[in-house]
Amino acid sequence: SQHRVAGGEVTKLLGVRVATDDLQAAMRAYIALLGVVPIEQTRTSAHFVIGDQWIALQASAQPEDAIAQQLRTHGAGSYAIVLGGAAPGTPPRQLAATLAHGAEIWLE
Repeated sequence: SQHRVAGGEVTKLLGVRVATDDLQAAMRAYIALLGVVPIEQTRTSAHFVIGDQWIALQASAQPEDAIAQQLRTHGAGSYAIVLGGAAPGTPPRQLAATLAHGAEIWLE
């Protein structure tokens, strides 16, 4: 289920997930932009760390997965924001997407 948070519960931005239809091209662009290489890379993702925050580039693994749907609906670009501030031991939860113009916002 989707949630709203009480005032003050969100304390920081942890990271941003970026949907891409060309992971290799996106990685080259982010390496040039950020001046760092991914700390982790798979066939469908690359994870960059900048200070205390991260950027995850994510390509579709299957034709009907969430990334593929995002790319069809909105094209390449930011598709999820991950915020910090949940109480320790609280599982990550998705906030109300209807209030975020279609972007996923997660509280961890």
